[in-house]
Amino acid sequence: MSIVASAIFKPDHTVLCARVYVPRSRSSIVSLIDTANKQIQLIQQASGTLQLEEHTIVYQKVQEQLLLVIAEDEANIQEANFLLELLSQSLDCATDPFESLSILDELSAGGQANEFLISNRNVKGRLEMHSETERKFLEERKQKAEQAEIVRKQREAEIAKQQGTDGLLNAGLRFIGFGGKPKQPQGHGIDEAELVRLRMKAQQKQEPEEVEKKVEEEESDEEFRVKKRVEEEVTVVRQRKGRELKSRKVARVE
Repeated sequence: MSIVASAIFKPDHTVLCARVYVPRSRSSIVSLIDTANKQIQLIQQASGTLQLEEHTIVYQKVQEQLLLVIAEDEANIQEANFLLELLSQSLDCATDPFESLSILDELSAGGQANEFLISNRNVKGRLEMHSETERKFLEERKQKAEQAEIVRKQREAEIAKQQGTDGLLNAGLRFIGFGGKPKQPQGHGIDEAELVRLRMKAQQKQEPEEVEKKVEEEESDEEFRVKKRVEEEVTVVRQRKGRELKSRKVARVE
């Protein structure tokens, strides 16, 4: 059976993709497919066959998509329908025109023995598409890494140049007797001798205060002892007077 062309239509009856398997002019194939599509719409059947311009056309609707196969007039209708059924089962896997073309390429294996390589070329083309995308990605990543390395080296060179300029400037100033570039102060910035003097001065101020505090504490203890002794003496006097008054009262009663 010699297959002329195959096509898949979208639900709006426009061509999603098409494949031609024999040497024919583009205009004649487009006209043939368009005429077949209009005839199928008038018939309004989900599947069937029709004769058109010395061609046998078999078709079937799959998930609102129309799969159409155009063969020579002497084609075996039973074989064409069987082939169409096999292709309609594969149409469920078609998610875009690229996948649909892969399915249509399988039609050539059943229609013409000398067209087996069409499917192989299709697979090769798809692999090359993925390889090209991956190659571009790797090239872009390599370029970004090279640019980052260039920026890093430029930054390191600027820092080294700045440090070298400061070193030469300090050496020149020391050579002519003006000293070098002052270093940034570290820590508290106070000379060690000055720090010792300040610590001794602070300690000297602290000693009189401690002596005065100790004297105050001693005076407070002495006052407490005096007050306690006076209170004890007053208590003794009061007790003695109390006993005397009690004795006088007893004497009067007798």
